Amino acid sequence: MIVLFPAAFAALWYFVSTVLSHMGGWHRLAQRFRAVRPPAGRRFWMQSMVLGSVSYNGCLTMHASKEGLHLAVWLPFRIAHPPLFLPWSEFRNAILRRSLWVKWIELDIGEPPVAKLRLPLKVLQGREHLIGLEG
Repeated sequence: MIVLFPAAFAALWYFVSTVLSHMGGWHRLAQRFRAVRPPAGRRFWMQSMVLGSVSYNGCLTMHASKEGLHLAVWLPFRIAHPPLFLPWSEFRNAILRRSLWVKWIELDIGEPPVAKLRLPLKVLQGREHLIGLEG
């Protein structure tokens, strides 16, 4: 029994990560926006995001550059979650929202929309005009 536990745990970890990737929309985004270069721009570590129906709480590293937003899930959780690069030109229907003390941006990615996500405003600060949200 003890010998089987690591294999069972690894299989469960893989299964859950893959299901979350499909449920939230990371898998769909990766088909179109998989990162092909290392991240550039200002780094935001330990960030949270909601993608579709899945919350990624504190397990993301984001890089905001002049070209777009690079998203990467931390290594232990990266199964079925390859790094993404979302060009600013693909951000649509941005709406500013508040959640307690935090300001979020809710928006669609792609036209037609590939996914809906909610990002912390601080990651996009200064780039509001690039995503169709002024000030």
